Amino acid sequence: GNVKLSPLSPAVGAMPPVEAAAPTRHGNNAPKSIGVYGGSLAPSASTINYHVQQTPDSYVFEIICYFKPENVRVDSKDGKMSITPDKRRNKKIDPFFTTGGYIVLPKKADPHATPEVRIRDGGLLIAVPKMASA
Repeated sequence: GNVKLSPLSPAVGAMPPVEAAAPTRHGNNAPKSIGVYGGSLAPSASTINYHVQQTPDSYVFEIICYFKPENVRVDSKDGKMSITPDKRRNKKIDPFFTTGGYIVLPKKADPHATPEVRIRDGGLLIAVPKMASA
């Protein structure tokens, strides 16, 4: 279905480690999931920076990109959405930032749906439909 996306906030940079350690509703604020940055090494933790908004029928993830977002591969399986940047487009960027990562999907997100990917303002918007309620 068509997902209406609201305008996004201006570009958001990485938070300093002290703030990143505080609980937040904005996913993992570290560039990678490393304890020093307030992330988590648990397999259930997301490993990429994002914000999430809900619409009545979908979740919209705004990915904070430290890489070029063109030709990014997005796959959804086992309740996780993996984001893999194009290696050729990111040769000049530190590999630490171009390995991509994954987001653990909310329980109500449809794990079998194909995510809808758009590029906006140098970042990625990925819409994942919610499961139809019974």
